[in-house]
Amino acid sequence: MNNDRADISSTVVETAEREKRHLARELHHSVIQSLTAISIEARIVSRRLQGASGEQMAELKCLQAAIDHATDEASLLMRQLQPPDIEDTGLGTALAELAASVRGKIACRVQCAPDVCIDDPDTALALFRIAQEAIIYLQKPSASQITLSLIASRQSVTLEVHDNGRAMPSAAGNSQGPDAEMMRSYASFVGAELTIKQGDSGTCITCIAPLRPE
Repeated sequence: MNNDRADISSTVVETAEREKRHLARELHHSVIQSLTAISIEARIVSRRLQGASGEQMAELKCLQAAIDHATDEASLLMRQLQPPDIEDTGLGTALAELAASVRGKIACRVQCAPDVCIDDPDTALALFRIAQEAIIYLQKPSASQITLSLIASRQSVTLEVHDNGRAMPSAAGNSQGPDAEMMRSYASFVGAELTIKQGDSGTCITCIAPLRPE
């Protein structure tokens, strides 16, 4: 049964990563490049209409700002879909960049000891993706802050993601849904244990992954 679960999780994770890379390429080659071209054209039109009325110029500036915002959002989504370069930067840095990318939507901070080092790329990627899914899972109206913490010992590394929002009555005790299932798939992929606990002080998602001996 455990082997079957591991095989299913491996298939789910490999498929998910393949689709993420495909979508990132599509965003770059189609949406982002198209938005960039439109932005350039808008700037050319703006220069040609320097003598236009103040109202027309204001409308052009609003249009340019909207195009730039859409380009930034598409670029951010592309970066989130692409696997981070954890081998070079480290998981702590990748989590800090992830937290920075969502601070416009919710306060997010990272607690990570500077000596945390994960040599296995599959484990590092799985923990990063779990953190991504956890942030999506935890965003709810009653939460104002999410905290990511990463602690390592000789045998394992623990990722904890928790918020300060009350669980919604309809979701109390509920740890199902696509976000939760994807987190479990990534955890199972590297032989990790994942728990989701909800309470009055917030929801806490914990993943404990074994570290391979050197």
